[in-house]
Amino acid sequence: MVKRRRILLTAAVLVALVLGVALLSWLASLRPGITYANFQRIEVGHSQADVEALLGPPRDFSPNGTICWGELYNGKLVLGHQKVVWGGDAGAIVVVFDEEGSVVRKNWHDHPFSLSERMLQWLGLR
Repeated sequence: MVKRRRILLTAAVLVALVLGVALLSWLASLRPGITYANFQRIEVGHSQADVEALLGPPRDFSPNGTICWGELYNGKLVLGHQKVVWGGDAGAIVVVFDEEGSVVRKNWHDHPFSLSERMLQWLGLR
């Protein structure tokens, strides 16, 4: 009887841990920020306010200051369209808005340095 109770308790703890990790992963994917997951949530026709709700305010520099994303070349713009850049540590999102402020195009740009190179820079070894 004691052995069965111990097995059930262990199983319940493991299930709770797995569910907790899954919940935390899901919640982390919903946070605003410059991530590929948030890039995929941007749809043609979204307003700039919708995009800013996902990504936060536009910023040209990655938070750690390693790159200026505002210098990205993104092709020619149609007269009246506006290019807005959101730069982060993982990459940058470039969104083009039309005259009414709706998304007409979006692009993802990976950070040019690998994760290991960024860690070395952060540690001051590069």
